[in-house]
Amino acid sequence: MMWSEEHAKSLKIAFDALGGHSVEWMVLRNYEGLPEVNRSKDIDLLMSKKDFLNVQNILVDSLKREGFTRLKKETFQYVWCLTFFKVTEKQVISIKIDLLDGFVWKGAQLMHFDKLYQHKVKYKNFYVPSPIDDGFMLWMKPLLTGGFVKEKYIDDIVQTIKKYPSEFQQLLEDTFGKKKAKKAWVFLERKELEKTVPMQKELCYAAWRKEFGRHPFETLYSTIQHYFKEIIRRSQRPRGSFISVAGPDGVGKSTFIELLEKELTEVFVKESSDIKVVHFRPKMIPNLKKLFGGKKYDESKEEFTNPHRAKPVGGMNALARLTYYWVDYVLGYWLKTRRKCANGQIYIFDRYFYDFIIDPFRSRIKLPEWIRLTYWNFTPKPDIIFFLECDAEIIYKRKQELTLEEIDRQLDRYRKLASTSTKFIILDACNTPDEICLDAVRNILEISTQKI
Repeated sequence: MMWSEEHAKSLKIAFDALGGHSVEWMVLRNYEGLPEVNRSKDIDLLMSKKDFLNVQNILVDSLKREGFTRLKKETFQYVWCLTFFKVTEKQVISIKIDLLDGFVWKGAQLMHFDKLYQHKVKYKNFYVPSPIDDGFMLWMKPLLTGGFVKEKYIDDIVQTIKKYPSEFQQLLEDTFGKKKAKKAWVFLERKELEKTVPMQKELCYAAWRKEFGRHPFETLYSTIQHYFKEIIRRSQRPRGSFISVAGPDGVGKSTFIELLEKELTEVFVKESSDIKVVHFRPKMIPNLKKLFGGKKYDESKEEFTNPHRAKPVGGMNALARLTYYWVDYVLGYWLKTRRKCANGQIYIFDRYFYDFIIDPFRSRIKLPEWIRLTYWNFTPKPDIIFFLECDAEIIYKRKQELTLEEIDRQLDRYRKLASTSTKFIILDACNTPDEICLDAVRNILEISTQKI
């Protein structure tokens, strides 16, 4: 979603509201053009941590008057990530505002807001960091937190070093100590910023030790608190981050998932890599054919257009197959999906374990339904299962991989399964793809955000 006039108007009102209070705040990086133009996905506001709640309330009050009705809040020790949503009949508009107290690395506050605010510069009707502070953080923050230097900021960092060499060196010494500062400066002065990347770990620990030397008790307490909060955060999977899509072949799952992936990237202000689409199962363990066929197995020779191409098996053979794949779902969830979702990613499964209930023959399984349902009861469940429903004849006209009778049977079975759980959300696949996608996003927002 492009930055629109409505975004600009809403952000201006929010900034005006903040300016009308005594709270001290600044806009960090990518502020050029704000509020009319936004060069970034989100807006970073610097302030003292003690003002976070007050600023949040001011933002909520001002944006609520502009029609924003829902809020997604993610809290870290020194950062609050606030995403505001305005849901209309035709689209969902979102604005993401992060509240930061300077720059902190694992409990060590390397850049204090009070110091940054002392050197503030006026831009339009709000303040921004000084050029030297801004350039230094553009280099340091991505390097220490992610182990890279952002390519789009390299020219800005180089210009800062060129204009303020002595000031940049002083910040290096204040943050990392003389020895590490001297080593990093060799590369920075030569404009070889990428050569500071291998120094990440030594710079991180040098910065932590430097801050510990200045404020030992405060830094140690904050570091312990950081790890404690991280353990709790990573143990909790955000609601709405685990989604699956159900329906017979030909109902439009692929088109729907492609649109949903794009819309969630924009609405939740994420990178495209943060939305993971998985087909059927986690694949922590290989397909049985590949497991037993080894290098001789050639997946390209499979007739995927004929889902019932192979004869199903029963008895212990079928039970072993079902157990094998069930283990994949359990391992995949606890070792991968849950952890990735806790770190901000969204997983979308194209079909899921319920396929063993609806269409077991696809996986060559011939077992009583009560056995398959028992396994389903012990399978990790998505937050939302979108069931795409449409008239069987319409589906058959789109794709003839299944007979009309089989499509009708699957639809009926999906409806019965959906009636047993509130996790199933029925979407009318006879609508346009954009309408279906918007309906899905509304449902995701209902469970993943709070009303304001």
